[in-house]
Amino acid sequence: FGNTPFYTSGIDQKGLLKNIVRGNWSIPSDAQVSDHATDLITGMLQRRVTERLGCLAGGYRDIKAHPWMKEVNFNKLVKKQIRAPWVPCIEGAFDISNFEEYESGNCNDYKDFTRTKKPLTADEQVVFRDF
Repeated sequence: FGNTPFYTSGIDQKGLLKNIVRGNWSIPSDAQVSDHATDLITGMLQRRVTERLGCLAGGYRDIKAHPWMKEVNFNKLVKKQIRAPWVPCIEGAFDISNFEEYESGNCNDYKDFTRTKKPLTADEQVVFRDF
């Protein structure tokens, strides 16, 4: 639906973070979300860990078995045999053109954050190999 469920109209970053910490969220009333999707989101965003989907006795298997996930072939997913429905065009490791521009009060120091950064070394890239 385009926004995090913790977002409300006119909220600033501090308010958004407070909503996340407090567990204040809602699915927008104009969002076209199925009952199964609503149930999955509700289950995964439970504030109490003891009630959160994926943290119960069945662990991750509860998420995999959820009706919203019924069409996902997890064996193919793990083997990376599922074709992505959309692959962004990028011009290099630091291309951020596919992200929205973020402007906030004191963030001007970070505007050209990647300009002075060097690519990760081979040792550093190992951490992200399976991402």
